[in-house]
Amino acid sequence: MVKLLICIILILNLNLIKSNELKFKISENEYTITMERLNNGNNNFPLLDSFKLQANNPSDESAWLYNYNVAYCPFVPAEIIKQYNPTNTNLIIGAAVRVQNLTTNNPTNIYSVGASSIVFTFGVCENQDINNCKFNATNLSDPDYLITGPQSSDFQYIGAEDPRIVMVNQTIYMYYTAVNMNGTNTRAQLALATCDTSLVLTIQDFKQCWELHGPIIEESIFWSKSAGLLYREDQETQYLFYGDTDIFIATTKDLINYSTLFNNQSSSSSSSSSSSSSSSSSSSSSSNSQRETLITTRDPSNYFDSVLVESGPEPLQLSDGNWLYLYNSAQQVSTPNQKPNWDIQYNLGFVILNGTNQQFNSNSILYRSPTPLFSPTLEWELCDDSSSFWSTHGLTPLVVFIEGWLPLGNDQFLVLYQGCDSVIGTSLITVKIN
Repeated sequence: MVKLLICIILILNLNLIKSNELKFKISENEYTITMERLNNGNNNFPLLDSFKLQANNPSDESAWLYNYNVAYCPFVPAEIIKQYNPTNTNLIIGAAVRVQNLTTNNPTNIYSVGASSIVFTFGVCENQDINNCKFNATNLSDPDYLITGPQSSDFQYIGAEDPRIVMVNQTIYMYYTAVNMNGTNTRAQLALATCDTSLVLTIQDFKQCWELHGPIIEESIFWSKSAGLLYREDQETQYLFYGDTDIFIATTKDLINYSTLFNNQSSSSSSSSSSSSSSSSSSSSSSNSQRETLITTRDPSNYFDSVLVESGPEPLQLSDGNWLYLYNSAQQVSTPNQKPNWDIQYNLGFVILNGTNQQFNSNSILYRSPTPLFSPTLEWELCDDSSSFWSTHGLTPLVVFIEGWLPLGNDQFLVLYQGCDSVIGTSLITVKIN
């Protein structure tokens, strides 16, 4: 009887690792949303890392110690497509990855990290099989694959982090965090880089195409990062959801200039001005106004997103016309781990946004997940004291974090995620609407 009980518990635990499921109802529609880890069918190992835990697998041989904050890139240069998908039978997944090494003055402390850069890479899924994808880690150290980094501009001389990417027509828009110093204080600013891919054929073309537009949020806002763009082709005004405390709202008409919405403004009036003009003409008023929020933290006694909420990738539209928007979040925990004073766990939440809305605000939320869709479970997602290896190889314990996904059709989405600010994995979100 005891052995049978142990077997049942093990099976239940295995199912928890395999898939999370939430069911809910909006109007007359019943939704079931599941998120299942893929990782090429082997959850013992991440899909891209630097730790050489697998024999003859170039995906775990990155020259960078930490490889994380991965965004899906919808564009891959023709040179790579020709080499790795000549018969059009494979799926090629482009990705922008944040890479980071330890500082040279303290190379034995795994938490003493240097500046971050954002580098392009790609994965090859043989025969379109999303559970058989091999990511190229060796090119992460190739200068031709660098998108941007601390050497690219003075406004990010401490580092470039946290990319999210959308592609509109032939132009890539990459929202990322530019980090610098303001006096003795570290400052993060949401920045934009674009690439017109119309003439890009080779990886060298890709490297040269990037244009840095600098910070895009008002100068009066000291700290801004992490953005997902809700883009509608038939609308003039587009919505950008950004932030890593609460999630705020900005609007744009040209995808270059952005204006944050404040509670004393309407979206129509604020979207008509650019971030550069608004920062100079209304810095004093905006600094004293409250930014309009899409999502805020919730009660710690009842919810998983009580410490912070942070934008995930761009919202994607479901078959019923509504938008699925993923967000990262954190809660306070007491899980033993090696990182000094670290008592935060990151989980994934989501909201369903009303697809009939012309303007978006907190009233656009039709449903918000009451429990996490995804939480750290595997050893390389936890990096806590339960693992002798990962407890000393994870930059930030107790983290799963999502910045990139791609639609597969039929309300399924391939998700790129990171564990412990160190390694990369894949998962599958499936939404069923009845």
